[in-house]
Formats: sequence, structure tokens, C-alpha cells
Amino acid sequence: MNVSGSDSDGICDLGIFPLRPELDWPHMAQATAIRLTGDDLRVADVWTVAVEGAPAELSDSSRERMRAARELVERSAHGASEHTYGVNTGFGRFVSRSIPEELTEELQVRLLRSHACGVGELYPDEIVRAALVLRANALAKGTSGARVELVEALLACLNGGLLPHVPSRGSVGASGDLAPLAHLALPLIGEGRAWFDGELLDGGAALAAAGLEPIRLAAKEGLSLINGTQFMSALGALGLVRARRLSQVADLACAFRPPTSSVCSRALRSTRRTNGATRCRTRTRCDARRRCTEPHATSSTTSTTRCRWS
Repeated sequence: MNVSGSDSDGICDLGIFPLRPELDWPHMAQATAIRLTGDDLRVADVWTVAVEGAPAELSDSSRERMRAARELVERSAHGASEHTYGVNTGFGRFVSRSIPEELTEELQVRLLRSHACGVGELYPDEIVRAALVLRANALAKGTSGARVELVEALLACLNGGLLPHVPSRGSVGASGDLAPLAHLALPLIGEGRAWFDGELLDGGAALAAAGLEPIRLAAKEGLSLINGTQFMSALGALGLVRARRLSQVADLACAFRPPTSSVCSRALRSTRRTNGATRCRTRTRCDARRRCTEPHATSSTTSTTRCRWS
């Protein structure tokens, strides 16, 4: 997955978004779709999809790469004698266990069920949407062996307003957002839970309400769905956009700083007496070439002092 930056972000919309924002899905469907190739998704694109609600779609080039990679997986899953991790073997310490061909699909379903053990507060909608587009983009690269139909199912949920119910605690860091991504994937097969039209439903009911059908996982696809860091990437991408905007606002605010006389008039609160003279203690706004030029009255004396040019 490649996510590159962009300096074209604006400086508005700095607030924290609510957990369940009311999104205008018909309007979003009319927006220009972000085309996923697996190679050139920008941080700005992630923001556009996750926060502004633009749809996403697979590019033709990504479809071709995915079909070619899928052929390799199919050959390993059906009729091949060698062990291929996650295709005809167990996971982790069970890597030496061979999985019969008739159980390769069941293996993927059990992988999702066993890892969907997250706890804690739910991720906000914008993070879930960002994770959906990031995971679809990673699979669109064509190196995971997932079918085109699987990525299209992810994008159908994203574009149709079906958002999986994903607890925010359970990632194992660089080894993968295994639990969050398992929760993200379960509604695709009609399990887990998901939000649709402001209502939390079982996965199958949510798919039906959105007019979608559950997908049947093929060999390796459960592993392809959860083996990634898309929730960490989602948090980082949206945080980066907000940081850029805050930086731009800070630059504008500094450009409007008050004149020296206004700043120096506040030095009244920070004066001290040294050797009978009253000196300005605060030089926060005075640079290396000058000192404050305004007189400061003190509470202990009627005398005044001036900070002079250096």
C-alpha cells in the first residue's frame, strides 16, 4: 500500500467529527470516485473518501493484476502438493498442519471469527471508512491473491453506507490490525455487526438492508483481509491532514500578531525591581535586536522605565 502526501489541503473544518455523522449518501454517490490502483493513493484521497464521503472504485489495471495473482493462489489451493502458508496450511504455530482442500474456505471463515475479539470504544465512522478504502487499495495492488469480487464487496459497503462495527482495542501493532480488520471483514460474509442508515444490525441484516449479498470467502482471502495495518494508517492519514491545516491556521494567526506597543503594555504583570530600577521581565515578543519601547508603570513605584533598542 502506498499513500503519498499532498499539500493541497485547505484550512477549514478543524473540528472533531461525531461518532455517527448524518451523511448525505445520494449526494456522495454523485461525487467523483477515487480510482484505486494500489500504487498512487494520496493522503488527500483518503480524506476525501473517509470524511467528505466520495466513493471509490477499482481501476482496470488493478483488476488485471488481481486476476493474475488469483490464478497462482488457485493453483496452490487446488491440486498442488507443496505447502503454501495460509492457503493449505494452518496459521502461526500450526503452519506445519496441512489443510484438506475441502476445508480451505472454512479455514478463512474461522480465521475471521477467531480474530474478531476487539474491545473498547468504537472507531469513529471516518476511521472505519478510511480503513475500508485503504484495505481495498492494498488488495488492489494485486500481490495478495484476493479476487476482484472481494474488493468490490468492500467498496460496495463503503459506497453504500454500510459501516462495520469495529471496537478500537485489539491491534497488535506492526504485526497487524488483526482484530479490527477481522471486525471490518465479518459483515462481508453476513456475520458480525454493522451500521446502516443509523441503525446497528447483524451483518446479514445490514447487507440485506443495503441491497447487498454476503460473499463466500475463497482460499487465502480471510488472511488477505486481516493481514494489514489499515487502522493505524487511517488514524495517521486523517491526523496528518488535520495537522497540516492547523499548521496553516497557526501561520495565519502569527501573521496577524499585535504591534509591539500592544504587546509591551502587558509587561506590567512581569516587572521586577533590580538595584532600584524597574526592568521589563518579559521579552517574549522582543527579538534579539530590540527591547520594549513602551513605559511600564509599577504597583510599587510611580517611576517608569523603557526598554531600549539594542
